[in-house]
This record gives sequence, structure tokens and C-alpha cells, in this order.
Amino acid sequence: MQAMINVGLLLNAIKDKGWSGIKDAAVFCHVNERTLKKLMQGQVPRLDALFRICDGCGIKLQELIIATSHKTTTGQGRRVLPGRWQAKSVSKDQG
Repeated sequence: MQAMINVGLLLNAIKDKGWSGIKDAAVFCHVNERTLKKLMQGQVPRLDALFRICDGCGIKLQELIIATSHKTTTGQGRRVLPGRWQAKSVSKDQG
């Protein structure tokens, strides 16, 4: 899932903790460095890793994730056609 991440808040938390950078933050948050980098690019990691990052940095999840964007699907998908499930459906055969 893609999301808008408050990167400034995350970087300030890393600085306030006295960590020298992303590598140190990843070690103290018990996540992979790649996971933290992906988060900064707007890719939301697994929920357990996200919670560890928030706990380790001392920030709230609601403050870190500003907004989410829904992934658009390509190809066939399940879509409900307008008016398809109305109570009274008129068939062409019943005319």
C-alpha cells in the first residue's frame, strides 16, 4: 500500500534519539534498513514492522501516516454496475 508519510517527523525523531542515521534507526527499531527506507518512500511495511518503527522512534502511527492512496487495479475487476441491484428490475423480455 502506498501512503503519504510524514518524513520530517520521522527524521526529527531519529535526530532527537541521537541516532546517526537510517542504519542506526533500523537497528534500534528492530527492522531491516530496507524496510525503513521503503517507508520513507511511501511504501507501508508489514504492520508489525510499522509498529516497531513507531515504538522505537517514539511517534504515533496517526502522526506518521498522513494519508493513504488506494491502489488502482488494471484489467478485469469486480465492479457493481449502477442500478444492477435495484429492488424492481425490468427485463426486456417482460416488456
